[in-house]
Amino acid sequence: MNARALRSVVPNLRAVIAPAVLIALALTLAGAGLQPRSAHAAGSAAGFAQLARACAPNVDPDTLAALVRTESGFNPYAIGVVGGHLTRQPASLDEARATTSELAARGFSYSVGLAQVNERNFAKYGLDDTTMFEPCRNLRAGGAILTECFARSSNTGRPAQAALRAALSCYYSGNFTTGFSSGYVSRVVASARRNAREGGVEPIPVVSDTPPPARQRRMDAAATTPPERARRLASPAASADAPSCHARPVVMMCRGLPASQAKRLCVRCLDQ
Repeated sequence: MNARALRSVVPNLRAVIAPAVLIALALTLAGAGLQPRSAHAAGSAAGFAQLARACAPNVDPDTLAALVRTESGFNPYAIGVVGGHLTRQPASLDEARATTSELAARGFSYSVGLAQVNERNFAKYGLDDTTMFEPCRNLRAGGAILTECFARSSNTGRPAQAALRAALSCYYSGNFTTGFSSGYVSRVVASARRNAREGGVEPIPVVSDTPPPARQRRMDAAATTPPERARRLASPAASADAPSCHARPVVMMCRGLPASQAKRLCVRCLDQ
């Protein structure tokens, strides 16, 4: 759960909702145009899938993996700070606990773990200072929040796919709109596509021991330019010369996005 907002969810979810949640979340990946993983990719993600099924059985494992990649990058010790940020993420349980103790002492609100559960939700979902970083308990809490958000969005009469995306927005912000306008929902969908391609395991970054030549530095800088900034910097001529998109397009809501820009960014709009 993103640390910038406290999630408000419905208590006392009816058990009858559970099968619908599992089906709807599974349909999401089909709606995103994903293909089944290769045998190698499936094997590399088997550990997370097994954990997800055991700890958050109401949520499709692939959907939960996409959410976790977006929220924490699969770091069980990840910490998000409301109104601030850490200079780096914890690399151990001891570091994570020491950091949250300091944040609490200084009055910061924070979210933790694989699913980034906010500390204000700990009591409701059975977490405390000693269990908040346990992967299973953290996923159970995150799965419960997403399930409750889905129950709320389903009650609005939305189709299953729209209800799921609204639930992701709810997970991020507590409402059904902010997650779309901020790009969070589209990032989760993109994470699902990446998980299907790479198997759901976050690779370790490589740092070269020798400085790259000037040309390579320019290429690396261009490759790491944030997408939003890159789009702002792109000239009309450069945009017009952009190559055709041969990969599967990113699936997202496109409110306010011109058709020409959607085509250039390889986007398939759900609302058009």
